[in-house]
Amino acid sequence: MADHQKTKTPKATKAPPAPKPEGYTFGRPTKYLPQYCDDVIRMGSEGYSVVEMCAEIGVARNTFEVEWPQVHPDFSQALAAARLNSQAWWEGQGRKGLSAERFQAALYSRSMAARFPADWRESKHQEVTGSVKFDHTQTASNILETLAAAKAKAEDAS
Repeated sequence: MADHQKTKTPKATKAPPAPKPEGYTFGRPTKYLPQYCDDVIRMGSEGYSVVEMCAEIGVARNTFEVEWPQVHPDFSQALAAARLNSQAWWEGQGRKGLSAERFQAALYSRSMAARFPADWRESKHQEVTGSVKFDHTQTASNILETLAAAKAKAEDAS
């Protein structure tokens, strides 16, 4: 055999892992503690966001919002109460702010719409009824002009 050719030495095989003790749970142990139920309700009462609660406890948002509520029904109920309490706290701040000398209503409104979109997001719904006839030989700009005219007609009718 030439010097430049090397022979491969077989790698040592590892022994199989020792059996786990009885009652051992595979995977990383959970960080969940039952006291977190009281903690999140308290934090919600102080206006904490979900992200702030996760940071305070030291757990990922997915674990906090998805995994723990699925595995721990008491935590699911506590999280729902915390969210309700947080929104109530923020709404109370707005009520107090209305009588304050320097209340920034636009900032408050945007913050509330971002925090609680189901109750605070402004929706602009405009419905156009009727029919629009298209000539399939029209160009895109002609179609847009036809739609704009139909919209203007609908707005004038309202």
